[in-house]
Formats: sequence, C-alpha cells, structure tokens
Amino acid sequence: MPDRDALVEAGVLLFTLTADLTKAAVESLGAGNGGNRQVQILLALHARPGQTPSGLAESLGMSRSSMSHALARFEADDLIDRSVDRTDRRSLHLGLSSNGTARLRAFGTALGRVLASHAGELRRGAGLLGFPAAADSCSHLSVLEAGERLGRAGSAYVDDISAAMGPLGPLEGRERFVMALIHRHGALRPAALSAFLRMSSSGTSTLLDRLESLGLVHRTHGTEAGDRRAVLVRFTPKGAKAADASLDVLERHAAELAGAMTSALIPMRSDGVA
Repeated sequence: MPDRDALVEAGVLLFTLTADLTKAAVESLGAGNGGNRQVQILLALHARPGQTPSGLAESLGMSRSSMSHALARFEADDLIDRSVDRTDRRSLHLGLSSNGTARLRAFGTALGRVLASHAGELRRGAGLLGFPAAADSCSHLSVLEAGERLGRAGSAYVDDISAAMGPLGPLEGRERFVMALIHRHGALRPAALSAFLRMSSSGTSTLLDRLESLGLVHRTHGTEAGDRRAVLVRFTPKGAKAADASLDVLERHAAELAGAMTSALIPMRSDGVA
C-alpha cells in the first residue's frame, strides 16, 4: 500500500483533476448541472434511458429528495424528458431531451480534452495510490463511460470522507484541499494557498477563517526571518489528526480510484480528439 506522503500527493492531484473536470462540466451543462452527482445522473440516463426516478436514485446511491431536486433543475433547463408508463400511469420514465443529448455530447468532447491533457497525472496518480498503470495501458472505454467510472469512484470517496469529517464541520472540497496542501508542505502562506486554489485573496481568507473557527488551522505572524508581517498557515493538533484521518479514507478507496484513473487513459484519434 502507498505511504502517507504518496497519499498526500495523490490527494492534491485528485483535487486539481476534479477542478478541471468540474469546469468542463459547468461550461457544457450549465452552472447548476456541473457537480459530480448531476453529471452522474445525466451519464446514467445517456447509457440507460427509461429509468424511473426511484430506480435511478437507488442505482446511484442518492436519496429520493436529492434526485427529485436534481431532476427538477434538469427539466427546467430542458435537459431531460419524462414520460408516463403506458401500463402504469403512476410510473414515470426518464430520458435525455434533444438539448440534453447535445449538451452531453459537448461535455464528452470537453471531457476527452481534459483527460488527454491530464494523462500523465492520471498515470502518476494511479502509481501514487499503489496501483501503477502499465506504460502502454490504454482504456477500452468510451470517454463518457470513463467519465461515469471516475464519477462513481469519486462520489464513493467523497461520501466516505464527508462522513469521516462530518463532526468537524463538515468540510467542503476546497477546505479538504487546503488541509491536504498544509499536510504536504507543513505550512503555507495565504498567497500560496490562493494560487493553488485559484481563488482571490479575500475568498481564501474567508475559507481560512472557517477552518480556524473549527480549530483545524491557525495563522501565525512574523514567522519568517526579516519579515515580521509574514503569515503562515499551520495545523493545530486537531487539524493534524483530522488530516491523518482523511488519508485513512483515501487509502481505503485507493484501488477503486486508481482503477478509475487507469480507465480514463483514453486513446487519442489522429485529429487530436479523444
């Protein structure tokens, strides 16, 4: 199994990959439809049209209320169609609308570009997690199938780590990323965190305020020789313990995440599209 330093590196890599995948989803599917769960629903309807809302929720491990909320948003954005079962008027079946199909096709193109640009990181991530991909390995899945597998592996990991971190907040993705970065570097300036997070200094400050209020980090001043104004962000003992617990979760999901990363090594066509 991977050592702790390798797990930290893998956690940082996973966040940067997720950020680029989310950006591609938001740009293709709309701001309210780019989350991992929303993308999973659309991919599931693309692969297996005609499912009922309750059946779809069960297959994706979602609550019926969460599914209902997502479907209402999709319907408002004209991404899905609902049809009444001819033999049971109380039963509804779901499918993508023509607009939803076109949007998902656009997402597939964007997803292929992201996966191709991150091929090196995908191989490295699988290796860091303890399951290195063969040098010549190439996925047999389509781009959307690979995206669905990545989404499922990511959701299982996030659900588990959210449950583990729940008593602390809970922590959102960016907050967990900050924890991983501090674990990796020991201490960081807020400006460096802003660069990693691709956030403004004010947004980073708000995020750090929350982590500090939870007792997970603290900011110290005058910690660098010759610069009494310098601020460094470090773990509290509680934060260090929480970061270690998050690595335990990542280790439990290492095989599934590494397999999903390897499955996302999509071959490129001669025209440069995955």
